[in-house]
Amino acid sequence: MKSTTTTPSTGSTAAQENLKRKSNDPGREYALCVNPKKLERVKCILCNKEMGGGINRLKQHIAQIKGNVSSCPKATKNDQIKCRDALLDNRNKKKGKVDENESLRAQVNIRSSENETITIDDDFMEDSFGSVKAKRSFGHMDRFPNTINPKMFQTWERANKKICQMIFVRNT
Repeated sequence: MKSTTTTPSTGSTAAQENLKRKSNDPGREYALCVNPKKLERVKCILCNKEMGGGINRLKQHIAQIKGNVSSCPKATKNDQIKCRDALLDNRNKKKGKVDENESLRAQVNIRSSENETITIDDDFMEDSFGSVKAKRSFGHMDRFPNTINPKMFQTWERANKKICQMIFVRNT
């Protein structure tokens, strides 16, 4: 005996509206947040494909840009153009920021005159700003080994010599 459960259409759209994010991004028109705790997981409203990578990857999916994700089979030309334009706008905006930063950096001159450079005492820098040494970044395996204690190394070296001597005496 089969039992079917039907959900009213108003309840499902209300649930979908709760999972939609509020944003001015044109790609959000086609996206549905799958899990509110994992915002990078989105679902295409057109073809119901679920993917990771966020709204940028969804826009590539709808714009049918090959490489990162498969193309959306249900996207119209208008949808493709809208998402492609949004991707290009973001790329141009980012390039503009990089160019602006480079031009600002090119304008900065740390020389007091044409040929004279400013030297700053390291002690003065440490007193003013704290340690100037770069912090060592640890990889995922760096937390396991300990630093080598030179005294321990000498002990191992002596023990190794004794073992070698005992083997030599035993073999002769």
